[in-house]
This record gives sequence, C-alpha cells and structure tokens, in this order.
Amino acid sequence: RMTSETRLRIYAEAWLENFTGGDAEIERVEFDLFRGLTLVGVTVAVPEDPPFDPGDNSLAARTIFRSSTLFLRLRPLSVITGQLVVPEVVAVEPELTLVRRSSDGLGNWEAMLSRRPRTPQREATWNLPRIRLKNARLGQYRIDETGRSGGSPQVIYAEAQPDDVDSSDYQVSITKVMHSGRDTAASGESGNLDIDMNTLAVTGRLPTMTIEELLFTA
Repeated sequence: RMTSETRLRIYAEAWLENFTGGDAEIERVEFDLFRGLTLVGVTVAVPEDPPFDPGDNSLAARTIFRSSTLFLRLRPLSVITGQLVVPEVVAVEPELTLVRRSSDGLGNWEAMLSRRPRTPQREATWNLPRIRLKNARLGQYRIDETGRSGGSPQVIYAEAQPDDVDSSDYQVSITKVMHSGRDTAASGESGNLDIDMNTLAVTGRLPTMTIEELLFTA
C-alpha cells in the first residue's frame, strides 16, 4: 500500500538523510493527506564511518538532532513517487547537540552536512525547506584528549528561511528563550546568521551569543 507506515518511514528517513547527510532513524510515522507527515521518535546522527569521535562511536555520542515529534509539510503527490517534496519542517522541543573537536576544530554538524549528496538531479530539483525549531535545547560541547566537556544547554527558538536570491543559502533567526516558573517567553536577545549549505560558511553575529559560542568554535 502506497501510504503504509513502513513505506512512509523509509521515504521520510531517506529524505532526512539526503537533507542532512546523517543517519536518520524514525520510530513511527503518521500521514495526513492535507497536513503531511508527523514523525515520532526522530534521531539524526553523524554517520558511523569514519568515526567523528574515535573514543565513542555509539549512536548516542553521534546524535546531533533528537525530537519526539517532527512535522514535515508535504506536496501531497510527492508521496506517490517516494521522492518527498518538503516545503516546511517544524519541531517542538527538539534537542540539538553541537560538538567541536579540539584536535582539528571540526564540528560534528560540519562532518554530517559535508556528507550531503550532490548530484545533477538533486541540484535541479531540490529546494531547501523552511525550518522552525520551537523551544529547542541547544547543547555545546568540546572533545579533547580528556573526553567531552561543555556547559548547560540553552533554550532557543530558531527559524531558517531559504534565501530569496541564492537558493543554497539559509537566513537563520535565533532567539534565546527564558523560563520563569511555569512561564516561557522570548528574552528579546536575538540575532541572525547566514549559512551557505554548499560551503557550510557561516556569517553573522548575535548580541549575547556569538557565532563562536553558537557553533562552539575552538
């Protein structure tokens, strides 16, 4: 059956791996013709080979993105072909883990995104989706000879929009979120980044969270 959960999970994992360059696992998929796919239990990790951290190549250590629920808005007919077309991605309370190796300065996100496939067919048909991360927990760590170290995770709201001029670029707005008891509110501390998805070059600066802090540059 074209919309069987097994088939849809394979399609969704393939889309995530094509988009991120990582290894994707999804526990369950729910499909709505008018809304799209709801992915339950999503994990995206740096590929196993070559190991990013030779000291710990487990799935937990390689994981960059984890979300209990991830929503993919679809062009409905793309389900028929299996080549999903996804204009928008929304995650609520996902976990982002950014790790920087002290030995060579490479980030796990760079190691993963550099594995994104580039083919003539992809370049002709692929469009970057709009991405919204609500109340995302961002953890930043460093790996050196003593192991992994880092500070407390920060909660952020992030939105990435494809650039109107250059379709390979993202314009990203990030706002720090403050929690006070039962209340959750944007702190007003925000800024913008530009990310070239081909070269992985990042430009921009945030008022209280510099690019170096955000990407944990050594």
